[in-house]
Amino acid sequence: MEQAMAKATPTLFLTQADCDAAVPGFRSDGTPKTKLYTLGDGLCLQVTPSKVAADGTYGVSRSWLFRFSLDGKEQRMGLGPIDRLPLNRVRVRALALREQVERKINPLTEAKEQRKERERKWVAGRKTFRACAEEYMAAHEPSWTGEVYKHQWHDTLERFAYLILGDIPVADVDQEMVLRVLAPIWNEKNTTAKTLRARIAAVLGYAASKGKANGYRDPGPNPAAWRDNLEHSLAKPKAAVPHAALDYRQIGAFMAELRKDSGIAARALEFTILTASRTGEVRGARWSEINLAERLWTVPKERMKMRGKQGRDDHIVPLSGRAVAILKAIKGDKIPHPSAYIFAGRTGPQLGESTMRRVCERINPDVAVHGFRSTFDDWASDCTDAAEEIIEFSLAHVKTGVAGRYRRKTAIEKRRALMEAWAGYCDGIAPDNVVPLKRTA
Repeated sequence: MEQAMAKATPTLFLTQADCDAAVPGFRSDGTPKTKLYTLGDGLCLQVTPSKVAADGTYGVSRSWLFRFSLDGKEQRMGLGPIDRLPLNRVRVRALALREQVERKINPLTEAKEQRKERERKWVAGRKTFRACAEEYMAAHEPSWTGEVYKHQWHDTLERFAYLILGDIPVADVDQEMVLRVLAPIWNEKNTTAKTLRARIAAVLGYAASKGKANGYRDPGPNPAAWRDNLEHSLAKPKAAVPHAALDYRQIGAFMAELRKDSGIAARALEFTILTASRTGEVRGARWSEINLAERLWTVPKERMKMRGKQGRDDHIVPLSGRAVAILKAIKGDKIPHPSAYIFAGRTGPQLGESTMRRVCERINPDVAVHGFRSTFDDWASDCTDAAEEIIEFSLAHVKTGVAGRYRRKTAIEKRRALMEAWAGYCDGIAPDNVVPLKRTA
């Protein structure tokens, strides 16, 4: 309390030596007390004695204060000890504070904000790329439709980016680090690498953006940007090429080999071929989407490719007898939970992205899983009289207008006959024995 009540004494000190020798005040009984000396422009020297020892000795500490009045209220701001801040420097500091007061800025409030900003930057500087990526995904996942897309975001960063960038402060990520992630897979897995680059760029952009993430890294060029940046270090991304497809005349032999494999991935691949579906749709299939009594599989539009395209609706897949048999074999006598994945993985809730590809490669390394959709398309066009719109809708290709409405309302049974014929052909029926599906009005 003595310190708070210390009264200022007019300046007696003009030099550093004078300030270094300043003494405290004394009470009437001779004991020392805190004394405040003014040096002009609000600058004060506070001399504070320590507790008096038994032998009557005591120590002295000297520190700077800045006194000011704002809105009729006197306030004091500590500037630090005299041994850390010499007189010539503290006078400059006091003059700057005086100018703030004249502009109606409270130096105490300003100093508090600056301290908070330094603390924020210190915390931000320790934010790792992994932590920032997780924060980015948590912020954006509510707007992402489909569990598959969310899984792919986590999976690509986990498998490729985190190995190098995961524990690096996001503020320190530079082009050289990004290239260390991308270069090893750029030519071998170009599609994955292009997607990965875009996702790294999004995380780094988020880290430098305004708002909650402001300060994670300084604004400026994004080291994962392609234009005028990585395009000078990496080959031009490959254009999309058609997926390698199997000649439909070889599908019987392929399916015979596939059925020798009793694993869940093999059954998922067979189901994918029989339904002419995309792998993501099959991997994400849940029991709630299946109606075994009516032999239908309804894929929600949220899980379909181009899910945001106008005219896209839930995709209804008529199931052939063999497709139903696969589902019943997996289900067995149990009643699966409606939200459970049909083709469950060993280490996760659903099959991994590459599981069906590996099964396919063991049988024929020159064929891509997605290529079986082309195999079905070629077979249906060459070996049946199915109308083009029936084939297109079986492949879940979107059409709008009258044709789209027609297919959605009337094509189920026609497609059921087509898918049953396809299942029969996959069992090894020769092309000459295929019964044409007559085109109807």
